[in-house]
Amino acid sequence: MSPVVPHSRFPSRADTICFAFAIATAWLPWLLHVRLEWAVNPQYGYGWAVPLLTLHLWTARWPSRPAPTPRSAWPFHVVLLAILVPIGILSSANPDWRTCGWLLGGVASTLGLCLLVGTGGNSWMRFFLFPCLFPLVATPWPGFVEEPLVSALMHWVTAVTVELAQWIGIPALAKGNLILISHGVLGVDEACSGVRSLQSSLMAALFLGEFFRLTFRHRSLLVVSGLTLAFLLNVARATWLVSVVHRGGLDAATRWHDPAGWTIFALLSVALFGIAWSQAPPALPRSAPVHPAAGRAGAILVMTGIAASFLLSTLWFWRDRSPDQARNARWTIVPPERAEGFEEMNIPDDVRRQLRFNEGLSMRWRGGDGWEWRAFYFRWEAGQSQALLSRAHRPEVCLPSAGLVPVDTPSRIVGVTTDGITQRFTHQIYRDGPVLVHVFHAFDQQALPDEIAGRDPWALTTRLALAWHGHRHQGGQVLSLALLDPDPAADAEDLFRKEIAGILKRAR
Repeated sequence: MSPVVPHSRFPSRADTICFAFAIATAWLPWLLHVRLEWAVNPQYGYGWAVPLLTLHLWTARWPSRPAPTPRSAWPFHVVLLAILVPIGILSSANPDWRTCGWLLGGVASTLGLCLLVGTGGNSWMRFFLFPCLFPLVATPWPGFVEEPLVSALMHWVTAVTVELAQWIGIPALAKGNLILISHGVLGVDEACSGVRSLQSSLMAALFLGEFFRLTFRHRSLLVVSGLTLAFLLNVARATWLVSVVHRGGLDAATRWHDPAGWTIFALLSVALFGIAWSQAPPALPRSAPVHPAAGRAGAILVMTGIAASFLLSTLWFWRDRSPDQARNARWTIVPPERAEGFEEMNIPDDVRRQLRFNEGLSMRWRGGDGWEWRAFYFRWEAGQSQALLSRAHRPEVCLPSAGLVPVDTPSRIVGVTTDGITQRFTHQIYRDGPVLVHVFHAFDQQALPDEIAGRDPWALTTRLALAWHGHRHQGGQVLSLALLDPDPAADAEDLFRKEIAGILKRAR
């Protein structure tokens, strides 16, 4: 038998450091995109812990890695890095587009797998598969998945809470996602619906399953247990808050809302840890460290490619473009202060904290035909997080939380031209108990060229056009007008056109 020649210590350490930096760099574009959602959306606040947890999973598996059998993977590196450039441009132009988060995450995880193949072969790819994919758990879910799920969870929590409240002697009535009791109205929002606990429990269950090296069967059981506990504990939380409101009024619920949420999170974490610990197999002996083969070339290629993609993206958005190409002057609103019953309403502090707008206005009045109107106007200055927040405020997201039920009628587009301004409004119909509510909503980004102005801001063609014309971090403003319970014989859109003519004005 020929003697074993030990690896040189210093080149192996350099290769290890280079490999680690390359893996981290591959995830950097994804991190820069999703961090905005983590910062402004409490539902995904747990994402800040995911990079550290991922680092722990890598370091836990690293000492027992198999012997390397590297294979060439550089063609895949080149293709993935080429794909990353247009995705990065789309991401910068559309910070609210969650599809970009999944595309960037897909590229990052695939680059990581290719690095593993190039450094240690297929055995390394299989061995490190879970840590390589784990960060995806912090990627915001697409709207077509999240919004129906949030709505369903809020409805289920509300219904079960009302039943439990009646069992313990508290008269309660469900109205959409609101719980009506004698001392006030308690709203079951995203926090109480359990969706935050559901997503964080999914992350925690996946992490603990890997931390204790559970079998696939036990990991599946842990995930199901976490999701079930998240729902049941949030029902208990909502029921307890109803009893608090019943005894001490809405002020007491405000004081106890967040402490109750943290208590639920702590109980859920302890329960999941206990379940995972009870199913953990005996600790496996760690094999002797095996230094990686020389895979520095692929790692350097990935890091260089990521840097080049950032440079190309920056140059793309620094292109010269004339400010005169912008659309008609940015509009503003003039409150109808002389209208009958005009009243400017207070915007709750929790709404201000959530939306973080620079200018906001809530008002109601009666129009010339005697119908009741309500309006909400919010404006955000330019910036990454502001661009995300301005696009996130939409009737289909906000109104169901207030107990309004959408009518099964397709939304319509209403084009309005007034004071030299053309603006696109979306007309949707909701029902608030017996009251029919017609909602007209407009979203407007600042300084967009004529090629983009007036388009559906959430359409794929609009998002692609924003990237093509080099627009990013744009400020925005939204205006929502609600017409309450008009005569069925009246044309709501005609009434809206008459009313908006006195409100929407060109900014001076």
